[in-house]
Amino acid sequence: MGSVDAFPVDEEMAGGSSGQGAGVFSAPGASARYQLIVVLVAALIFVGCMISPPSLMDDVDAVQGQIARNMLQSGDWVTARLDGVAYLEKSPLKYWLIAVSFAVFGPYDWAARIPLAFSTVLLCWVTSRFASWAFGRQVGLWSGLAMATSIGLFLFTRILIPDVMLTLTITVALWSLMRALDDEERRPGAWAMLMWAALGTGLLLKGLIALVFPAAAGALGVITYAKAKQALQTYMTQKASGKMANFKDLVSKEMVSPMQMSRQAGAGLGAGGGAMVGAQATQPAVPVPAP
Repeated sequence: MGSVDAFPVDEEMAGGSSGQGAGVFSAPGASARYQLIVVLVAALIFVGCMISPPSLMDDVDAVQGQIARNMLQSGDWVTARLDGVAYLEKSPLKYWLIAVSFAVFGPYDWAARIPLAFSTVLLCWVTSRFASWAFGRQVGLWSGLAMATSIGLFLFTRILIPDVMLTLTITVALWSLMRALDDEERRPGAWAMLMWAALGTGLLLKGLIALVFPAAAGALGVITYAKAKQALQTYMTQKASGKMANFKDLVSKEMVSPMQMSRQAGAGLGAGGGAMVGAQATQPAVPVPAP
Protein backbone atom coordinates (compact mmCIF):
# COMPACT_ATOMS: atom_id res chain seq x y z
CA MET A 1 0.00 0.00 0.00
CA GLY A 2 2.84 2.35 -0.78
CA SER A 3 2.87 5.49 -2.84
CA VAL A 4 4.26 3.55 -5.79
CA ASP A 5 1.26 1.24 -6.04
CA ALA A 6 -1.46 3.75 -5.11
CA PHE A 7 -3.39 5.17 -8.05
CA PRO A 8 -6.26 7.66 -7.61
CA VAL A 9 -8.12 6.89 -10.82
CA ASP A 10 -8.36 4.07 -13.32
CA GLU A 11 -6.60 6.08 -16.02
CA GLU A 12 -3.46 6.34 -13.89
CA MET A 13 -3.68 2.67 -13.06
CA ALA A 14 -3.59 1.82 -16.73
CA GLY A 15 -0.32 3.74 -17.23
CA GLY A 16 3.19 3.25 -15.94
CA SER A 17 4.75 4.49 -12.73
CA SER A 18 8.21 5.30 -11.51
CA GLY A 19 10.24 3.70 -8.78
CA GLN A 20 10.48 0.10 -7.76
CA GLY A 21 6.94 -0.59 -8.98
CA ALA A 22 7.90 0.18 -12.58
CA GLY A 23 8.66 -2.41 -15.20
CA VAL A 24 6.58 -5.37 -16.22
CA PHE A 25 4.19 -4.87 -13.29
CA SER A 26 3.43 -1.27 -14.31
CA ALA A 27 3.45 -1.61 -18.08
CA PRO A 28 0.42 -0.28 -19.96
CA GLY A 29 -2.19 -3.00 -20.15
CA ALA A 30 -0.88 -4.87 -17.09
CA SER A 31 -4.07 -4.08 -15.20
CA ALA A 32 -6.19 -5.55 -18.01
CA ARG A 33 -4.01 -8.67 -18.14
CA TYR A 34 -4.32 -9.17 -14.38
CA GLN A 35 -8.10 -8.84 -14.56
CA LEU A 36 -8.22 -11.31 -17.44
CA ILE A 37 -6.22 -13.81 -15.37
CA VAL A 38 -8.68 -13.45 -12.48
CA VAL A 39 -11.69 -13.90 -14.76
CA LEU A 40 -10.21 -16.96 -16.49
CA VAL A 41 -9.30 -18.68 -13.21
CA ALA A 42 -12.71 -17.96 -11.71
CA ALA A 43 -14.52 -19.10 -14.85
CA LEU A 44 -12.48 -22.30 -15.00
CA ILE A 45 -13.42 -23.14 -11.42
CA PHE A 46 -17.05 -22.06 -11.18
CA VAL A 47 -18.36 -22.27 -14.74
CA GLY A 48 -16.44 -25.47 -15.36
CA CYS A 49 -17.91 -27.03 -12.22
CA MET A 50 -21.55 -26.16 -12.91
CA ILE A 51 -22.27 -29.81 -13.66
CA SER A 52 -20.19 -31.19 -10.79
CA PRO A 53 -22.86 -31.10 -8.03
CA PRO A 54 -25.56 -33.80 -8.12
CA SER A 55 -28.96 -33.06 -9.59
CA LEU A 56 -31.29 -30.64 -7.82
CA MET A 57 -31.81 -33.05 -4.97
CA ASP A 58 -31.42 -30.63 -2.05
CA ASP A 59 -34.62 -29.03 -0.83
CA VAL A 60 -33.27 -25.53 -1.50
CA ASP A 61 -32.19 -26.44 -5.03
CA ALA A 62 -35.43 -28.23 -5.83
CA VAL A 63 -37.67 -25.48 -4.42
CA GLN A 64 -35.96 -22.65 -6.26
CA GLY A 65 -35.66 -24.58 -9.50
CA GLN A 66 -39.31 -25.63 -9.43
CA ILE A 67 -40.55 -22.11 -8.61
CA ALA A 68 -38.58 -20.73 -11.54
CA ARG A 69 -39.99 -23.43 -13.81
CA ASN A 70 -43.54 -22.65 -12.64
CA MET A 71 -43.00 -18.99 -13.47
CA LEU A 72 -41.85 -19.88 -16.94
CA GLN A 73 -44.71 -22.27 -17.60
CA SER A 74 -47.52 -20.17 -16.11
CA GLY A 75 -46.31 -16.79 -17.33
CA ASP A 76 -46.86 -15.34 -13.84
CA TRP A 77 -43.56 -13.66 -13.00
CA VAL A 78 -44.99 -11.67 -10.10
CA THR A 79 -46.10 -14.32 -7.59
CA ALA A 80 -43.79 -17.23 -6.83
CA ARG A 81 -45.75 -20.47 -6.47
CA LEU A 82 -44.81 -23.96 -5.31
CA ASP A 83 -47.33 -26.76 -5.88
CA GLY A 84 -49.94 -24.13 -6.64
CA VAL A 85 -49.42 -22.34 -3.30
CA ALA A 86 -48.07 -18.79 -3.17
CA TYR A 87 -44.46 -18.85 -1.93
CA LEU A 88 -43.75 -15.34 -0.67
CA GLU A 89 -40.99 -16.09 1.81
CA LYS A 90 -38.12 -15.02 -0.42
CA SER A 91 -37.32 -12.14 -2.76
CA PRO A 92 -38.04 -12.93 -6.42
CA LEU A 93 -34.94 -11.91 -8.35
CA LYS A 94 -33.19 -15.28 -8.06
CA TYR A 95 -36.31 -17.00 -9.44
CA TRP A 96 -36.40 -14.59 -12.36
CA LEU A 97 -32.74 -15.25 -13.20
CA ILE A 98 -33.19 -19.02 -13.10
CA ALA A 99 -36.39 -18.77 -15.16
CA VAL A 100 -34.56 -16.72 -17.82
CA SER A 101 -31.82 -19.37 -17.89
CA PHE A 102 -34.46 -22.08 -18.30
CA ALA A 103 -36.04 -20.12 -21.15
CA VAL A 104 -32.71 -19.91 -22.98
CA PHE A 105 -31.13 -23.30 -22.26
CA GLY A 106 -34.03 -25.46 -21.12
CA PRO A 107 -35.11 -26.77 -17.68
CA TYR A 108 -31.88 -28.55 -16.78
CA ASP A 109 -30.09 -28.65 -13.45
CA TRP A 110 -26.92 -27.07 -14.88
CA ALA A 111 -28.99 -24.29 -16.43
CA ALA A 112 -30.34 -23.43 -12.99
CA ARG A 113 -26.75 -22.89 -11.79
CA ILE A 114 -25.73 -20.54 -14.61
CA PRO A 115 -26.78 -17.28 -12.85
CA LEU A 116 -24.95 -18.34 -9.69
CA ALA A 117 -21.78 -19.31 -11.56
CA PHE A 118 -21.61 -16.06 -13.53
CA SER A 119 -22.33 -14.03 -10.39
CA THR A 120 -19.39 -15.72 -8.68
CA VAL A 121 -17.05 -14.91 -11.56
CA LEU A 122 -18.28 -11.33 -11.51
CA LEU A 123 -17.67 -11.12 -7.76
CA CYS A 124 -14.04 -12.20 -8.25
CA TRP A 125 -13.59 -9.58 -10.97
CA VAL A 126 -15.17 -6.79 -8.88
CA THR A 127 -12.97 -7.73 -5.94
CA SER A 128 -9.91 -7.47 -8.16
CA ARG A 129 -11.01 -4.11 -9.53
CA PHE A 130 -11.79 -2.75 -6.07
CA ALA A 131 -8.40 -3.79 -4.69
CA SER A 132 -6.58 -2.49 -7.79
CA TRP A 133 -8.18 0.91 -7.41
CA ALA A 134 -7.40 1.12 -3.70
CA PHE A 135 -3.99 -0.53 -3.39
CA GLY A 136 -2.49 -1.16 -6.82
CA ARG A 137 -2.50 -3.73 -9.64
CA GLN A 138 -0.61 -6.52 -7.93
CA VAL A 139 -2.82 -6.38 -4.85
CA GLY A 140 -5.84 -6.49 -7.15
CA LEU A 141 -4.48 -9.60 -8.88
CA TRP A 142 -3.86 -11.48 -5.65
CA SER A 143 -7.17 -10.36 -4.16
CA GLY A 144 -9.11 -11.64 -7.15
CA LEU A 145 -7.21 -14.94 -7.17
CA ALA A 146 -7.72 -15.37 -3.42
CA MET A 147 -11.45 -14.90 -3.89
CA ALA A 148 -11.59 -17.25 -6.87
CA THR A 149 -9.73 -20.03 -5.05
CA SER A 150 -11.52 -19.65 -1.72
CA ILE A 151 -12.76 -23.03 -0.54
CA GLY A 152 -15.67 -21.43 1.31
CA LEU A 153 -16.87 -19.66 -1.81
CA PHE A 154 -16.65 -22.91 -3.75
CA LEU A 155 -18.56 -24.95 -1.18
CA PHE A 156 -21.37 -22.45 -0.73
CA THR A 157 -21.94 -22.17 -4.48
CA ARG A 158 -22.65 -25.88 -4.83
CA ILE A 159 -26.28 -25.24 -3.88
CA LEU A 160 -28.72 -22.64 -5.20
CA ILE A 161 -28.55 -20.03 -2.47
CA PRO A 162 -28.26 -16.36 -3.46
CA ASP A 163 -25.63 -15.43 -0.86
CA VAL A 164 -22.85 -14.98 -3.40
CA MET A 165 -25.13 -12.68 -5.42
CA LEU A 166 -25.86 -10.69 -2.28
CA THR A 167 -22.11 -10.45 -1.59
CA LEU A 168 -21.64 -9.13 -5.10
CA THR A 169 -24.24 -6.37 -4.64
CA ILE A 170 -22.77 -5.36 -1.26
CA THR A 171 -19.25 -5.23 -2.72
CA VAL A 172 -20.38 -3.10 -5.65
CA ALA A 173 -22.33 -0.79 -3.31
CA LEU A 174 -19.33 -0.23 -1.01
CA TRP A 175 -16.92 0.29 -3.91
CA SER A 176 -19.34 2.75 -5.51
CA LEU A 177 -19.64 4.62 -2.21
CA MET A 178 -15.85 4.94 -1.98
CA ARG A 179 -15.63 6.16 -5.57
CA ALA A 180 -18.45 8.65 -5.11
CA LEU A 181 -16.69 10.12 -2.04
CA ASP A 182 -13.31 10.36 -3.76
CA ASP A 183 -12.42 14.01 -4.39
CA GLU A 184 -10.48 13.04 -7.52
CA GLU A 185 -13.30 11.01 -9.06
CA ARG A 186 -14.53 12.71 -12.22
CA ARG A 187 -17.91 10.93 -12.31
CA PRO A 188 -19.13 10.75 -8.71
CA GLY A 189 -22.76 10.97 -9.82
CA ALA A 190 -22.44 7.84 -11.97
CA TRP A 191 -20.89 5.92 -9.08
CA ALA A 192 -23.66 7.10 -6.76
CA MET A 193 -26.23 5.81 -9.24
CA LEU A 194 -24.40 2.48 -9.40
CA MET A 195 -24.46 2.28 -5.60
CA TRP A 196 -28.24 2.76 -5.48
CA ALA A 197 -28.68 0.23 -8.30
CA ALA A 198 -26.61 -2.32 -6.37
CA LEU A 199 -28.65 -1.72 -3.21
CA GLY A 200 -31.89 -2.13 -5.13
CA THR A 201 -30.65 -5.35 -6.71
CA GLY A 202 -29.72 -6.65 -3.28
CA LEU A 203 -33.21 -5.87 -2.02
CA LEU A 204 -34.69 -8.00 -4.79
CA LEU A 205 -32.29 -10.80 -3.88
CA LYS A 206 -32.40 -11.00 -0.09
CA GLY A 207 -34.57 -8.23 1.34
CA LEU A 208 -33.59 -5.54 3.83
CA ILE A 209 -30.36 -7.27 4.80
CA ALA A 210 -28.94 -5.95 1.53
CA LEU A 211 -29.35 -2.42 2.93
CA VAL A 212 -28.32 -3.07 6.53
CA PHE A 213 -24.80 -4.33 5.87
CA PRO A 214 -23.71 -1.66 3.34
CA ALA A 215 -25.28 1.13 5.42
CA ALA A 216 -23.59 -0.03 8.62
CA ALA A 217 -20.21 -0.58 6.96
CA GLY A 218 -20.44 2.68 5.04
CA ALA A 219 -21.36 4.73 8.13
CA LEU A 220 -18.58 3.13 10.18
CA GLY A 221 -16.09 3.71 7.37
CA VAL A 222 -17.01 7.38 6.93
CA ILE A 223 -16.81 8.06 10.68
CA THR A 224 -13.51 6.20 11.05
CA TYR A 225 -12.08 7.90 7.98
CA ALA A 226 -12.98 11.37 9.26
CA LYS A 227 -11.37 10.73 12.65
CA ALA A 228 -8.29 9.13 11.10
CA LYS A 229 -7.92 12.05 8.72
CA GLN A 230 -8.05 14.58 11.54
CA ALA A 231 -5.58 12.60 13.66
CA LEU A 232 -3.21 12.14 10.74
CA GLN A 233 -3.26 15.82 9.87
CA THR A 234 -2.52 16.74 13.48
CA TYR A 235 0.30 14.23 13.61
CA MET A 236 1.82 15.49 10.39
CA THR A 237 1.59 19.11 11.48
CA GLN A 238 3.32 18.45 14.80
CA LYS A 239 6.00 16.09 13.47
CA ALA A 240 6.74 17.76 10.09
CA SER A 241 10.55 17.93 10.15
CA GLY A 242 13.37 16.23 8.26
CA LYS A 243 12.12 13.08 6.56
CA MET A 244 8.69 13.84 7.88
CA ALA A 245 8.45 16.85 5.57
CA ASN A 246 7.10 14.75 2.70
CA PHE A 247 4.17 13.75 4.90
CA LYS A 248 3.38 17.40 5.46
CA ASP A 249 2.97 17.60 1.69
CA LEU A 250 0.80 14.49 1.87
CA VAL A 251 -1.91 16.24 3.82
CA SER A 252 -1.79 19.40 1.72
CA LYS A 253 -5.20 19.79 0.11
CA GLU A 254 -3.65 21.40 -2.96
CA MET A 255 -1.53 18.34 -3.74
CA VAL A 256 -3.48 15.25 -2.67
CA SER A 257 -7.07 14.38 -1.95
CA PRO A 258 -8.20 12.96 1.39
CA MET A 259 -9.06 9.63 -0.26
CA GLN A 260 -5.56 9.30 -1.70
CA MET A 261 -4.11 10.35 1.65
CA SER A 262 -5.92 7.46 3.34
CA ARG A 263 -4.42 5.00 0.83
CA GLN A 264 -0.88 6.26 1.56
CA ALA A 265 -1.30 6.82 5.29
CA GLY A 266 -0.17 3.30 6.18
CA ALA A 267 3.11 3.62 4.28
CA GLY A 268 3.63 7.14 5.61
CA LEU A 269 3.12 6.27 9.23
CA GLY A 270 5.37 3.23 8.87
CA ALA A 271 8.26 5.26 7.44
CA GLY A 272 7.69 8.06 9.93
CA GLY A 273 7.68 5.67 12.87
CA GLY A 274 10.95 4.17 11.72
CA ALA A 275 12.53 7.62 11.46
CA MET A 276 11.35 8.52 14.96
CA VAL A 277 12.73 5.28 16.43
CA GLY A 278 16.07 5.89 14.77
CA ALA A 279 16.23 9.44 16.08
CA GLN A 280 15.44 8.32 19.60
CA ALA A 281 18.10 5.60 19.44
CA THR A 282 20.83 8.17 18.61
CA GLN A 283 19.99 10.45 21.55
CA PRO A 284 22.34 10.13 24.56
CA ALA A 285 20.92 8.51 27.65
CA VAL A 286 19.85 10.85 30.41
CA PRO A 287 21.58 10.02 33.70
CA VAL A 288 19.29 9.16 36.57
CA PRO A 289 20.30 10.75 39.90
CA ALA A 290 21.03 8.33 42.71
CA PRO A 291 18.51 8.30 45.56
